[in-house]
Amino acid sequence: MYLALSFRLENDTSPLVPYEKGFVGHTMDQDISTRTNPGYESSNYFKDADHNRIRSCPSMVGPFEDKKYYCLGRLYGYCDRRSGTCFCNKGYTGNSCEDCVPSFHRIGTLCYPKKRCPNDCSSGAGDCDYFTGTCECMEHRRGDDCSEFNCHQFHKYCTSCDDQGCKECIESYNADKSMKLGHQCETCSRFDPRCNSCNKTSCLGCIDLLLKSIRRSGKRDVDSELPIDETSRELSITTTFGSQQTNAFDEAEHYFVVDRQSNLQESAIACDQVTFLDSSFICHPTIITNVVCGHQGSFSFLSPEYQVSEGDSFVRIIVKRTGGGVGAEKNVTYGIQHITTDDSDFFVTFNTLIFVPHEIQKSFLIPIIDDNKKVLFNM
Repeated sequence: MYLALSFRLENDTSPLVPYEKGFVGHTMDQDISTRTNPGYESSNYFKDADHNRIRSCPSMVGPFEDKKYYCLGRLYGYCDRRSGTCFCNKGYTGNSCEDCVPSFHRIGTLCYPKKRCPNDCSSGAGDCDYFTGTCECMEHRRGDDCSEFNCHQFHKYCTSCDDQGCKECIESYNADKSMKLGHQCETCSRFDPRCNSCNKTSCLGCIDLLLKSIRRSGKRDVDSELPIDETSRELSITTTFGSQQTNAFDEAEHYFVVDRQSNLQESAIACDQVTFLDSSFICHPTIITNVVCGHQGSFSFLSPEYQVSEGDSFVRIIVKRTGGGVGAEKNVTYGIQHITTDDSDFFVTFNTLIFVPHEIQKSFLIPIIDDNKKVLFNM
C-alpha cells in the first residue's frame, strides 16, 4: 500500500506536522478507483460502511480557528472532508477553486466581478475594461461597442471596410488590397481623367468633368487636376464662382467607356489644309487626355473670334471635336458671309469639313480680299 501525508503549520518550534495518514489503496486492487484517501491505513476501512470517512481536498489548507478546512484559502472555497470535494465561493471554479468563472476576472490571485461592456465589444473587436465597463477598440474599429469600422485607418477616402482592409472608397476611387503599403484607395483618373468608377484593372464608367462642378465651385481635395483640354473648354453659359444655377450643366456631354483595346490618346490626329488653293489636308498626331472615355463628339470653333490684317493672304480657322474622336466619319457644314460697306461685294459661301475617326481637330483657310475696306466674317 501507499501512504499520502498532508501537512499544516503547527507552531514556531514544529512548523510542519501531518494532518493524518491517507490510504490510496493497493496497486492491484480492482476497487482502487473508488478509494480517494479516507485518512486511514487499513483497506478494511472501506468495508465498514457505517464509519465516517475523512478525505482530503485538492490544495486543502487548515484547520483554521473555526476548525474547518478550505481549498487554497478561505476566500476560494470550503473543503467538504466527507467527499473530498471543494465547494467554491462565488466567482471561483475548478477542482481546487483555482479559476475564475466567466463573469469574474482575475486581479492578482483573486477573482472580482466583471463590469460588462456593451455587446461584449462586438466579439473581439476590442478589449473590455472590466473595471469601467468600456471597450478599448482595435485601431480600425470605433463606437461604444466597437461595432463600427474606422475605415480611415486604411485610407482617408475609404468608406467601407472590414477586419482585412478597405472594401469601398468614395466616388472616383477604388479599393486595392494588394498594395504593399497597406489597403489603399486609388484614383480612377489613372485610366482616364474622366473615369468615374473603376476596379483594379480597368475603368468601368465615365463622366463629364463639368458635372463635378470643378469649374464652378473650385477644386476639392478628392478631385484630380483638370486636364488641359478641360481648362480650355469653351462654354456658352458662364456663371460666377459658387453659383448654383442649374443650367450650368446644360452642355455636359455623355462619356462612356470605349473599346478597351483602343487608346484614344495614341490615335488622335489633327489635320490642316495645306493652301487655300488646294483642298488637301496634312494630318499629324495631336495631344488629348482622352484614353478610354469618349463619345461621338460635339463641334465648335477653337476660338470665337479671329483677327487678321487685310494684307494677309488668308486666315486659318480651326474647328475642334470633343469626345476623343469616337465613332464613324462626321461631316460639318459651315458658311461664310462676307460683309463690306459696298453692297456689290456682298457674298455668302458654304463648305463641308469631313472628320474621320480619331480626328479631333481640323483647320481650313479663308482667303482675304484686299479692298481697303473693313472685313468682318460671321460664321
